[in-house]
Amino acid sequence: PIVGQNEGLDNLAVLLPGVNASRDNNYSNSNGVGFTANGIRGRNNDQQIDGQNNNDNSVAGPGIFLGNTDWVQEYQVTTSNFGVEYSRNSGSVVNIMTKSGTNAWHGDAFVTENSWKTATLTNTQKAFEGLTQVPIYNDEFSGVSVGGPVVKNKVFVFAGFDNQILPGTTVETTGSLEPTPNGLQTLLACLPNSGTLQALGTYGPYAITAGNPQPLASSLTMKTISGVTCANGSALSLTPIEFAGVQRTLPTPIKVYDWMARMDYQGSKDRIYGRFLRQSENYANADGYGWAGYPVSVPSIGLQAGVDWTRTFSSNVVNEARINYGRLTVEFGGNSIGNTVPDQNNLASGLAVVNVPSGYAAFGPQAGFPQGRIINTYQLQDNLSWIHGKHTLKAGTNLTYQRSPNVSLSNYNGSFTFSTLARYIQDIPSSISITLGNPNLDFREHDNFFYVGDDYKVTRNLTLNMGLSYAYFGQPGNLFHRQDVARENGSAPFFDPALPLAVRVAPLLPSHKTDFGPSVGFAYSPNWGGIFGGSGKTVLRGGYRLTYDPAFYNFYLNMQSSTPQVLSQSLS
Repeated sequence: PIVGQNEGLDNLAVLLPGVNASRDNNYSNSNGVGFTANGIRGRNNDQQIDGQNNNDNSVAGPGIFLGNTDWVQEYQVTTSNFGVEYSRNSGSVVNIMTKSGTNAWHGDAFVTENSWKTATLTNTQKAFEGLTQVPIYNDEFSGVSVGGPVVKNKVFVFAGFDNQILPGTTVETTGSLEPTPNGLQTLLACLPNSGTLQALGTYGPYAITAGNPQPLASSLTMKTISGVTCANGSALSLTPIEFAGVQRTLPTPIKVYDWMARMDYQGSKDRIYGRFLRQSENYANADGYGWAGYPVSVPSIGLQAGVDWTRTFSSNVVNEARINYGRLTVEFGGNSIGNTVPDQNNLASGLAVVNVPSGYAAFGPQAGFPQGRIINTYQLQDNLSWIHGKHTLKAGTNLTYQRSPNVSLSNYNGSFTFSTLARYIQDIPSSISITLGNPNLDFREHDNFFYVGDDYKVTRNLTLNMGLSYAYFGQPGNLFHRQDVARENGSAPFFDPALPLAVRVAPLLPSHKTDFGPSVGFAYSPNWGGIFGGSGKTVLRGGYRLTYDPAFYNFYLNMQSSTPQVLSQSLS
């Protein structure tokens, strides 16, 4: 019942001709399985469920991962179709069709399990982590589904639930050197009033006891630090200081819960169905500096609710209308060891970032955390097709409105940089910096698409695809212009009010209003024999189309951390 252990069905896409795993290509999506179709970057793939938007607009890739094949009627990947209805994205179109009930009741249940008892230590765990046994973990994936008729030949239902639970632990390690508890005591005896050393004793890796932090035995070393005079007048260089990497074992359970429900109505001319999906995930302590005691959990909730109505007006005219609401909430913040990294709603309560010379470890959270996003998607679609002689005429629209609040601002709580180890232990930073700005961003985007097209069957073995599309994406980045103008005209502007307003605010960006996309394609079966297999066995396809991809919001978050959205201040 599973493909890729509940990672979503896109593992199947890489089996298709012209599709490859994008691996470390920086332009691939980083949410889910990265793949590229016909050499086009993976972030340009369009993810859909039942023809409805399933894209994470921040990093691209799917918002909800469907990995339970019991719920899927069909997995579709369109990679080289030059039909105009596929012109919204330049990459592939991935569409997962959910299953409906039938005239017979049916259902199933499954359980899969993968345990540490059947695994062995890796070479890295043996050589560098000093482990003598595999950390305990257990990967359980189970589910149930059922479907059948409410009214035979008329009304059908289908529903299911599955969960994946991995109650594991992870050994978090750094080889960068940190004063051991013995080393810290030696340093405090020399410099009892050092603010850095006092903070290290309060917020350092060994002060956070969760996970039983220990010096990494393989990196244990003695260091002498020159240029430091102790409070009693002696030279610290006369006393070796114990340093080592840090290792701790953290609980890193993964919990995924999925719900699905669908009801279909089949009439003489109408087919209507409603479908609801919900996915709840939590990757506890999965990111951040776990070794330092500042891990970051990644919880998310995705849901979709939609209605589809297909009306058959006649034997050659069919219309399909859809309405859908989707919501994706993703957070990088909080943890299961006392929220040493706050959640996104308490960004200001986090610690400052401490930067130390290369080869040494500091303390505190990783820069950029916490952060999070919510993506609300409201979508209305209509597709009309009319078969008239040799022509299949089609027209449609996809009207989408997205509201995407984000919380993110790097260096919001400031940072301290120490250029040498001696300056670090004496609490003499080489620079102090902080970024002032608004971490709360409320992006709004109108994403509209229209098309008309004709599939013209010229002869029995030649079909031409012709069409024209129009896309309008609005300009979500103008949020920065509005915020900057309000701030600079307010009581606490960032910049000198004597300067022209135009140089103190982000520019107002015009929306693209001329994004027309012509599309021409053909499919030709030459009826060659021999190695080509005979009549109808070989098809040649080709074409041209001009497409426009919507932006993904990582770009906007990069803009957010730049002037004039923020005022970055440093003292050296």
